[in-house]
Amino acid sequence: MPLDKLLDFGFKTFNDLDEILKVKLRMVKDSFNQKFDLEDYVFLVLDEDFSVNFNEIDELTKVFFVVRKKINLTLKSDVKEKINLNFLLLDSMNVAFFADGVFDIKFFSLLHSDVNVFMDSGKTNLVLDVFVDDDVENNFNLSILSEQDTTVKVSTGLKDNSKLSFNLMSVNLGKLSVYGNGKVMQGSKANDIAMNLRCLHLGESVELTPVLEVNTNDVKASHSALSSGFNENTLFYFMAKGLSRKDAELLFAKETLGKYLKEKFFDEFIEKVSL
Repeated sequence: MPLDKLLDFGFKTFNDLDEILKVKLRMVKDSFNQKFDLEDYVFLVLDEDFSVNFNEIDELTKVFFVVRKKINLTLKSDVKEKINLNFLLLDSMNVAFFADGVFDIKFFSLLHSDVNVFMDSGKTNLVLDVFVDDDVENNFNLSILSEQDTTVKVSTGLKDNSKLSFNLMSVNLGKLSVYGNGKVMQGSKANDIAMNLRCLHLGESVELTPVLEVNTNDVKASHSALSSGFNENTLFYFMAKGLSRKDAELLFAKETLGKYLKEKFFDEFIEKVSL
């Protein structure tokens, strides 16, 4: 899908946005010390459910989603080029992300929001940044079904009186490496940050590293990491039903992650996601 078709489909250039939104985007860029050029992105203002397949797009690598109302978003990509995605959050969202490739994704939370991301991962390298504005609370839940080698680097930025709860639940069948760096911006105050990493793994290796970088005394902070293996009794039960061990492992992985997702996602959304 070429760029001119995308513009017809609802994407806009920066100059085509209304003045209020352009001012808000400039303020976000300056407030969080971002260096990207807004004119290099195409924008999609979302107030209803939407789906994007980047495999069908020839001329696009940088996208800015503006979430105005609570939505469900489906993203698909296995292109070789790095995909740059930005989200301006004015409400909550659920994301089903079928990922294979290299991704640089930023979330800017300007109002209280819940973000639930289910990531069905092939061989994937994900750099994820989450920024929370003054007096804003954000609950971010990232759930990963990792069937091949997957690397995730998470970084956060909090401003005054902001709160972030970042929770990762991964079920991996390949190598998994997660590095989470919870940053509290220098000079900010009355922050609350929690970073929790969990993994059920059968892959070759798993590495979970939660780090908190706190540059102020006025903060409440916590982090945790927990990794466990598969339940052999459950696998034996599945195999007794005629499944191979590989199929039994995958079924157990999907059931485990499915139960977790139902706790985090809206019911009507998780029914649409085929694990």
